[in-house]
Amino acid sequence: GVVRAFDAGQPVWEALRDTEKPVVVIGQCEVEGLSSVAHDAPGMLRGAMELLHRRGHRRVAVLGGGTRGTYFRFLRQAWQQVSAELG
Repeated sequence: GVVRAFDAGQPVWEALRDTEKPVVVIGQCEVEGLSSVAHDAPGMLRGAMELLHRRGHRRVAVLGGGTRGTYFRFLRQAWQQVSAELG
């Protein structure tokens, strides 16, 4: 089966893993023993910030929902790293 992840902290992940049925989660899922595929959120953020920087933009913001979960953590870490690199 395929499951779309909306919240990386969903308690259902362990239950899905424990069914021992083939399951692939689409999204950020850090549960060991459960396969997942996700897009490269930090890479997308880096690409966007580098493009804006090359075009002369020096004040950039990220607008988005929620401040919890794996996806937001990845974006926040990438934002901090790329911001420091680009000045």
